[in-house]
Amino acid sequence: MTVDTRTMGYSYDLDERADADGIPSCVITGQWYKPMTETELLSAVQEIRDLVRYTPVQVALNGRQISRDPRLEKWDAEDAVAYYRVKEDGAVSIYNLGVLVRHDSSHLWGAGGLIVSKQGIRLNISRTEILRKTCPVWKRIAPQFGKMADDIASHQGEHCKTEARREKYARALLASDPRLAEIYHKEEVVTVLPGKRHLSIDDFLRKCQRSGAKRSGLFTVVESGFDVPKGEAIARQGIALVVHPQALSRFGCYHAQDFLDSLERIQANMRQLTQKNTAL
Repeated sequence: MTVDTRTMGYSYDLDERADADGIPSCVITGQWYKPMTETELLSAVQEIRDLVRYTPVQVALNGRQISRDPRLEKWDAEDAVAYYRVKEDGAVSIYNLGVLVRHDSSHLWGAGGLIVSKQGIRLNISRTEILRKTCPVWKRIAPQFGKMADDIASHQGEHCKTEARREKYARALLASDPRLAEIYHKEEVVTVLPGKRHLSIDDFLRKCQRSGAKRSGLFTVVESGFDVPKGEAIARQGIALVVHPQALSRFGCYHAQDFLDSLERIQANMRQLTQKNTAL
């Protein structure tokens, strides 16, 4: 198979051979259009390593084997459908039969880790996303890894909560999670100055009303990390409660108005939950 994207686009030429040149597997060779820097080369090599890390067939790159047998590694858990490894933070790398599909953001799970499936996961046409709602294998994998992520989060204690956990629960508040009331009152999803103190939404709104701010209910948002020193000064003078820019990204916000909109959505979700419980 000959591929040349510069002259052929996404087309290719296929030359079928009976003997395959005596090679019992597959050999891929390539030539770059332009010379690569050493940094670019190392990055490309690492990307290829990541893509095929756990393939069941042996893969060699430039004469060195880069694939691994997952059966020879130590895992946090293993069942009939997958191998699992969990860590406190970072992305969750998902391999379908040993081939990398994607990296889930840590906020989706509240933890980081690695999943290598033993059975085929159903993917979209581009092979870059999992059909999470319909794939029977994934429906067995997700609860198992989700439980492991929750377990590692629970063992961290109240003073060792990770950014992945804060982001997970910030998004859960916006999505009206079934545990909405508990998250609203207990999970520290808002970071304020001075320092980097973490508050629950309930605590944050209460502090807006009864803090040392000169105007009750007033808070301000630092949108850029470069302005954190100014925010520190405002907070120390008690002019207003000051929201750290890290809280913006946690809620998927880019500026102060986005953050206000998020607070309004969360309050609306809480009102709906209260009305529902009252009706019951």
